[in-house]
Formats: sequence, structure tokens, C-alpha cells
Amino acid sequence: MSSMISEGTVKYLNSDPNPPAGFQMSDFNFDAANFKATTQLHSWYDATDPDLAPFAAAGGKLIL
Repeated sequence: MSSMISEGTVKYLNSDPNPPAGFQMSDFNFDAANFKATTQLHSWYDATDPDLAPFAAAGGKLIL
């Protein structure tokens, strides 16, 4: 199960550009270059900025 989640994450969320259609986790090399490549988009997904002022100003509603 974890390989399915990690493969989808690398294929569709963390890579720009996305890997080829036949990509499998066994094709992924765990090295410094790939680590850097997969962290380029982290600001889109990580909750590292707690300032919700722009969200509130746009009329956003937060449900917890």
C-alpha cells in the first residue's frame, strides 16, 4: 500500500515535469539530485506559512 501512495506522490505531485507513463518506484534513484527535484514544489503543499490573511481576505472559510 505504501508503494502505491509514494508512487502516486512522485508521479503526480512532487515532480515537475512528471516522470514517464511507465514510471515505477523501482525506477527512482534515491540520491541528492532527486531529493532536490522532489522538494522544488514543497511550498505548494507544505503548511509552513501560518498566515491565513490572504485566504480570509478572499472570503475563504476554514472548517476544522
